[in-house]
Amino acid sequence: MNEIRGKDAERKRRRRARVGRWAVLALVLALATAAAAVRDARAQPPSAPTGQPAPAASPVPTERLADLFPQAAELSRLASDLDLAIATLTATADLGAGIDRLGAQLGELQRRVREPGPGDADALEQLNDLRGERGALETRRKEIGAALAARLERLEALRDEWREQQQRWKQWERVAGEADAPGEAREAVRGARARIAQSLERIAGGYYPLIALQTRLAGIEELEAAVHRELDRLTAAVRSSLFQASSPLLVSWGFLAELRALDASALVAGAPAIGELREALTPPRALVLGVQVLLALVLALNLRRRRRQASPTARAEGSLRRPLSAATLLVLVAFSPLYQTAPAPLTLVLWALAIASSMRLLPGQLRAAWQVRILAGVGVLFLASVPMRLLGLPRPLFRLYVFAAGLAGGVALAMLARRLRGATGWRRLRPLLAAAAASGLLLAAAAELSGLDILAVHVFEASAKTCFLFLFARLVSGLLHRGLHLLMASRLTEWSAAVASHRAVIAESIGVVGGVVVYGVAGLVALQTWGLFDSPWHAWRSLTSMGISAGGLELTTGRLFALAALLHAVRLASRAVHALFVDEIIPKRGIDPGVGHSAARLLQYCLIAAASVLALQILGTDFRGFALVGGALGVGIGFGLQNIVNNFVSGLILLVERPIEVGDVIRVGDQWGTVQSLGLRATVLMTFDRSELIVPNSELISGPVVNWTLTDRTARLAVMVSVAYGSDVAAVMRLLLEVARDDVRVATDPEPTIVFKDFRESSLDFEVRVVVRDIDDRLSVESDLRCRLYERLQAAGVVIPFPRRDIRIVEDAPRPHQDPDRGGGRP
Repeated sequence: MNEIRGKDAERKRRRRARVGRWAVLALVLALATAAAAVRDARAQPPSAPTGQPAPAASPVPTERLADLFPQAAELSRLASDLDLAIATLTATADLGAGIDRLGAQLGELQRRVREPGPGDADALEQLNDLRGERGALETRRKEIGAALAARLERLEALRDEWREQQQRWKQWERVAGEADAPGEAREAVRGARARIAQSLERIAGGYYPLIALQTRLAGIEELEAAVHRELDRLTAAVRSSLFQASSPLLVSWGFLAELRALDASALVAGAPAIGELREALTPPRALVLGVQVLLALVLALNLRRRRRQASPTARAEGSLRRPLSAATLLVLVAFSPLYQTAPAPLTLVLWALAIASSMRLLPGQLRAAWQVRILAGVGVLFLASVPMRLLGLPRPLFRLYVFAAGLAGGVALAMLARRLRGATGWRRLRPLLAAAAASGLLLAAAAELSGLDILAVHVFEASAKTCFLFLFARLVSGLLHRGLHLLMASRLTEWSAAVASHRAVIAESIGVVGGVVVYGVAGLVALQTWGLFDSPWHAWRSLTSMGISAGGLELTTGRLFALAALLHAVRLASRAVHALFVDEIIPKRGIDPGVGHSAARLLQYCLIAAASVLALQILGTDFRGFALVGGALGVGIGFGLQNIVNNFVSGLILLVERPIEVGDVIRVGDQWGTVQSLGLRATVLMTFDRSELIVPNSELISGPVVNWTLTDRTARLAVMVSVAYGSDVAAVMRLLLEVARDDVRVATDPEPTIVFKDFRESSLDFEVRVVVRDIDDRLSVESDLRCRLYERLQAAGVVIPFPRRDIRIVEDAPRPHQDPDRGGGRP
């Protein structure tokens, strides 16, 4: 009984101890939770009021207000930074000066807009120049407006930040009041509230100068819109007057009366265009012209130095034979964007300089002398009109000149177009361009004959300028090609083996891109010359925005151009990656060629994949529709594209695992060859008969392939030798072994071995087994071994047997069932 009671007591004691341990653990957890809650409450800022009556708060400990003073100091620092930011944002002297300058330029432009009238022959060209100037001023106005908008957005952001500070300090004020905080805390809160109010007032004051500038800019915009409307009205009026007779016919009595009315004083009455030219040479334009002259001289001296170093054939080219003309043309073309808003007289003089330079370069660019003469004649006709325009030639005489020049130039270009027929490739465009220019000049002559003076002058100058624009494009493209080849031939390209080994390819690739750009710019300028667009940039924006929209896909010419540029860039980058690995990384880093080729190929595939995704983004493709496309592609793979996908995946496996590398000698079925390239779909082998064998990658993965050079280039070969019965076997084996060891192309490890193969009917067969150091020598070693073995066996007197057959002739015996008496047989 005592034993039972003792056990019950021990059990109760253990139970009480267990309960006590659990109670202690629960108390510790409760204390830890409470401590964490208190710490979080101290760390968080006071909560915003919810709008409901708050319960009576117990006094807040003083430690909770400890964060107030650091935040008040931080607020003071923010207020100092705000003063500096507002001072920067409201410093509008530069913007105000820009608006004043813009207003003055627009006022001057408005004055000039009213000068040309529909009756002037040069009105359309002047209006095109004025429209270009208005476009440049519009761009400047938008830049100023964007700067003002950015400053206003920054002020708005500052105002929002300080309003948040205001709400936060309102909460601190409430907390300080509820906590019965000491006087220092209440004073800090009041100071912060006052500082925030002052900051908001400063921010509000910063709006006034910016809004005032926006108001002035709005007035500028209204003036610009008025100028735009006036230009549109005048342009429409001038274009409508193009097909209205503004002068008498050339074969009429009225024109003869105008000629009779001329006197000698009218020929030298004045030159208004020269005065405009003098006014156009402002200090900034004079500085630009001085820089152009300096650059032309430096470039000409450089070309002259290159001419001394060049070969006699290269010296005959126009770019080296006429260095000053080549340099002048290049500099004029490079600085042509700066003269989009230049007055017409200055533009005319620059055109004359460019045409004169191109005419001096023609003999080195065109092979046929008759082509040079025709283009030089057209150039002289246009150059002759420049002094006539600048000196203010009387209208009747200028009409006669336009008629004669248009007729002569049109006939000459028509002959050129006829002689250029039969060209191939891109040269087929030359006769078309010559025919178009000839048609324009002949149309100018016909219009002048009919009294359409405005149309005649416009078409004459536009046709001549278009003809020479594309001539400039050809000359500049040729100069660019030759300059690139000279640059690639210099020592500057010797720093990289990849660049040095692909100089011609790099020069040609960059030259093609440069030629496309040059001809494209020439086409855009031609569109401006004909008055279809205000500027080349306007023409570019208008042409690239043309397109169609189908669903969510918007296809424009600009996107197509960007896609073509992307594909060409990826093509060039792919070639550059391959050349970099082959010529730079693999030789210098000592990387295995197979590894290098595989890495280059994988990098090329990554470039193609990235370009494909970017191309889809350029075309505006919605990637959410690729789920349906992926399902359709899966069905297509299941039915008809299995082999293509199988070959593609097999190609990736070959590139990663590299069981076959470029340069390996392999055997696929009964075909031998050297691996030339590993592609995504197929592998190209060069067979021993110099034919190229294209093997699908799936056959290399799923079928047996013998790779003779997977680990090394050694290969074993066996040569059979037969000797006659009765020969000394040991002597023959020693002789064969000596012959095999004498060849330096045979490896010594493992050594050559001789094997007694078999007893034949008339010979003893031996096999010479050797290992060749390089598999490329396998056939030659095998042939040389047979030759030397034959010579040594002959010299040693060993007989090499050959098959021999004994023929036994049996006489004819009586046939069965034959009767000798009758001399015949029976069946």
